[in-house]
Amino acid sequence: MAVPPTSIVPEADLAARVGPQLRRIRVGLAASLIALAAAVVTSWTFVAWTSQAQTWPLILLVGQILLAGVCGLQWWVWLLARARWSGEWAGQLGGLVGTSVSAHALSWPVVVGTALAAIAIAADAGWSVTAVSAGLSIASSVVAQLFGSSQHLRLDGPADTVAPDFAGRL
Repeated sequence: MAVPPTSIVPEADLAARVGPQLRRIRVGLAASLIALAAAVVTSWTFVAWTSQAQTWPLILLVGQILLAGVCGLQWWVWLLARARWSGEWAGQLGGLVGTSVSAHALSWPVVVGTALAAIAIAADAGWSVTAVSAGLSIASSVVAQLFGSSQHLRLDGPADTVAPDFAGRL
């Protein structure tokens, strides 16, 4: 008897390993939201609003919004993967892998750009609340990158997953 194409074969081992992955991504998502809040404070308190100085706060804000979006996307994609592997969702993950990897690749220049913007703002602001919030934005961005946006979807499960037949193939 053929299995209908809409049926789901639960992959319980993979679904069980997604929990720690989601916790890591949640830490990254929280860090990206802290970085975004720090970027808002940095831009709001930055008093040197010349035509040239407006560029750095804009880069910082847009970059932090993008980083939070990437972390949120990675969290959502891994939620779908857990649902797929536990048999709760009949969708396919193949199309989401490319989106997840592309978002991961986008996050690297975003983090570098936001760090450079925050450094430029802090250098112009001197020792002030603006400089401290810019530093917090940089630190939170790095945490968001490490724990959130770098966790792209893999069809074989989280990075620490060992395939069940690995020992046999070895």
